[in-house]
Amino acid sequence: MLERFLKHIRENQLFQKEHRILLAVSGGLDSTVMAHLFHQAGFSAAIAHCNFCLRGEASDGDEAFVKGLANDLGMPYYVTRFATEKIAADRGISIQMAARELRSAWLEEVVREHRYDFIATAHHLNDALETILLNLARGTGIDGLTGVPLKQNRFVRPMLFASRTELEAFARSMSLTWREDASNATDDYQRNIIRHHVIPVLRDINPNLEETFSDTLMRIRAARRFARAHLRDFSGRNMYHDGTHVHIRMKELAEDPYAPVVLWELLKDLGFNFDQCRAMAERRQPGAVFLSSTHQVTVGRDELIIGVPTGETEDQTEIQDGSREAHLGGHTLTLEVREAGGDVRTHPSVAMIDLDKVSFPLLWRRWREGDRFVPIGMKAHKKVSDFLIDEKVSRPAKQAVTVVESGGEIIWIAGYRISDKVKVTGQTRRVLVLRLQN
Repeated sequence: MLERFLKHIRENQLFQKEHRILLAVSGGLDSTVMAHLFHQAGFSAAIAHCNFCLRGEASDGDEAFVKGLANDLGMPYYVTRFATEKIAADRGISIQMAARELRSAWLEEVVREHRYDFIATAHHLNDALETILLNLARGTGIDGLTGVPLKQNRFVRPMLFASRTELEAFARSMSLTWREDASNATDDYQRNIIRHHVIPVLRDINPNLEETFSDTLMRIRAARRFARAHLRDFSGRNMYHDGTHVHIRMKELAEDPYAPVVLWELLKDLGFNFDQCRAMAERRQPGAVFLSSTHQVTVGRDELIIGVPTGETEDQTEIQDGSREAHLGGHTLTLEVREAGGDVRTHPSVAMIDLDKVSFPLLWRRWREGDRFVPIGMKAHKKVSDFLIDEKVSRPAKQAVTVVESGGEIIWIAGYRISDKVKVTGQTRRVLVLRLQN
């Protein structure tokens, strides 16, 4: 068992010998075996235990057992208690979810305060199998078929190589004791239903279920790496950032029957579901907008445009004479005055304006329908809306466009074009330089 434990850590690059590891130990079979294996391997480790105060004396007994285990192994010990039921009720979430959130946040706090490198949890092979079956029942993609991640931020899973049967055999061979959670014997939780009623049927079909599943899991993880490499290649060819929005060109996916899957893999972390991604791939209506809790996707002619809704940001701000910086929504405008002379050719995000042709305060605001200005090189006014159409500015990008006014006259469509009325000429003495930053 120790050799397989060390091989699993080494082959999956979970951590190095010099790292300090915090062990999340409940007192059950799997975490008790994990603590003993860390002790046998000579790793620098400490034990952390959460008492969720859900089972009365049994919870206190778990706490006492884990404290004794830490003393026996000579490991530092950290413990905390939570009024889990009350916290879950206050937050309006399930007790299980509250316990997970509380445990994760506290372990991260201990790691930061005492300078550990990683947090080890004792998830084993059966946990991974149960997780995959649950995900299949609820609906999932390839990520959900890989079970419990081997490594996720600070969390590592050094026990995923072993089944529960193997852990129990090892514990009995070492005359180890552990705590049993009575709730594991009930069908109160969906995971327990899978454990008690689904897996036994699968084991009847295949007596070597865990061994077969271990090989299958390895192949699924390899397929996931292959899929991620494909997504990286696709995004490199078809995605770009314009400073405000991310664009996905759809030409390559236009005839691909798997386009909804590709889009979902790209967008699911932004909160979009598969049905939304399927509708985006069909591109029935240019201008259609899809919303998640944090982002929006707008369907363009040949691409999807991803951004953050801007409806709740402020509409305008005044810029006084002498100001060096102003803010509007997620944008920053910097101001600099310099002597005339030198090259006046600039990037669109920089405007060079004859300072003597403007009056303060300047007004920086979002553009509105009906706005007009005189584009540089022209003598007549033009509607800002027409200018943006001519520049092929996408619908979501238009929502973020701002203008700078002086004396009621638009002198710059920020990031695009200045007004001919304030351009730098041979008679210009001082230049006002405006720089737009997202």
